[in-house]
Amino acid sequence: MSTGTAITLPNDDRTVMRPEPQGKPAEMVFTHAEKLPLWLPNSTDARQWMMTALAEVNQKALQECTPGSLMHAVFNGAVLGLCFGAQLGHAHIVPFNNNKKRRKEAVLVVGYRGYLEMAYKCGFLKDVQCEVVLDDEKCRRWNDSTGACIEHEMDFDRNPVWDKVKAAYCVWHGVAGGHGIAVVGRNELAKLKKRGNVWNSDTIAMCLKTPLRRAANTWQVTGQIAKAIYLENQHDAEKSQSPLEQFGDVEPPKPKLEDFTPDTPDAPEIDEDARSDQSILLQEYQDEFTKLAQVGIVEDVDSLLATAEQQIKDGKLAANAITPIRKAYGYAKQSMKQPASDELFK
Repeated sequence: MSTGTAITLPNDDRTVMRPEPQGKPAEMVFTHAEKLPLWLPNSTDARQWMMTALAEVNQKALQECTPGSLMHAVFNGAVLGLCFGAQLGHAHIVPFNNNKKRRKEAVLVVGYRGYLEMAYKCGFLKDVQCEVVLDDEKCRRWNDSTGACIEHEMDFDRNPVWDKVKAAYCVWHGVAGGHGIAVVGRNELAKLKKRGNVWNSDTIAMCLKTPLRRAANTWQVTGQIAKAIYLENQHDAEKSQSPLEQFGDVEPPKPKLEDFTPDTPDAPEIDEDARSDQSILLQEYQDEFTKLAQVGIVEDVDSLLATAEQQIKDGKLAANAITPIRKAYGYAKQSMKQPASDELFK
């Protein structure tokens, strides 16, 4: 794909013009950009997302980051279905000094409006409100028989600025009932602000996001919000963000037992001379299935084991069928070291 050419969106007649790459990391993303919309949720406009993604990854500050980390960040943004940039404020990609690996990496930071976008789409929330408390404002929090309560008096023409912020809170109500409050004080907000980047350019929005994210940890939701929290927890622990392939709608189909058995229905019977005791073979399969469960390839070990036991008794499952299972485990372990998205975008 040459500079200035149009990127054709998959399953779409529309195109997006690619800008001049500011560095090799951006150039790598541009080269594989056509594949990224394949992971977008159906509710996300692919052209709008692509336009914001190309502009975001082309920032000069990100060209010092490792190309792989930038690829992961924009890939995760696609999985979450959040558009980039200050205009929408759904998500940002920022540079991060990984001192443990002694390199600069790109990380995805979900913004305040991004969390709101996902919160209302999850179907769990009836409403959610976030606000900052300023120095000259009265705010009182208490608990009664209905749960946590908060009272906050503020002027209509208030002007929230960081120097006056003393706390931030989130109040939410669930569709099926129940409500909660999350409050974060200035000391904790100040520690987060030291990270710079989006905290400097969009300080109040990040203050609002912090209690919202804390409240989201208590919500009975999965999907997009769970993925976003997972990524930010990795960043909080100063770990490299991994691609979101192991979650939800981007997770590859779980293999079935027949995926590990020989293709031919006439699989050789168990070699009685080598394994006279079928329980030994069954134990080997149990060990391999357990390993696959540990790396997230299979979920129901007992079900697979029951099927294997019956096929061993019927003479339909040969001893050599365990080989592809071991290969699957080895591939999964390798994928943990080198995420599969690296393979997809080579």
